[in-house]
Amino acid sequence: MSTYIAPKKNWFILYTLIPLILLWVTACFVVFPKPTLIAVSVVNIGMVIYLMFRPAVKQIDIDQYQISVLKVNMLGASKTGNYLLNDITFTFRDTSLGRNGDRGYVLTVYHQDQPIFALIPNAMGWADSVIMEITVEIKTAGAKQVLNPADNDDAII
Repeated sequence: MSTYIAPKKNWFILYTLIPLILLWVTACFVVFPKPTLIAVSVVNIGMVIYLMFRPAVKQIDIDQYQISVLKVNMLGASKTGNYLLNDITFTFRDTSLGRNGDRGYVLTVYHQDQPIFALIPNAMGWADSVIMEITVEIKTAGAKQVLNPADNDDAII
């Protein structure tokens, strides 16, 4: 059985510092009210609420028959899902990662055609090498890789 845990460094930055900065900016706009600033404050509050409740993959456990995924949101609420590897499919695609032209392989895992999680390189601390290890381990454990024949961005594992 293998366990993969997301590093804490990026977790802290995304889920703690960014919401605090957004709240500070919102507070500044509330102190100096103007119609456009109030609209920006509403958007900032909405982003903070979204980040607070958005679960992120914190830990992945893979054994011979199942995969367990622990998701945690900023408030500390956790949700664990256990899935049989026979019901798991995944894609491993070369994708654009941002505006600056960076590319990376994104692993998306599905259970009965519903996405469970997606691991994006350098997001939430997941490194390229760790994502590749997880992909290879899921494949060798018996999950099926879904390939899109019309798309050349799929990486065959």
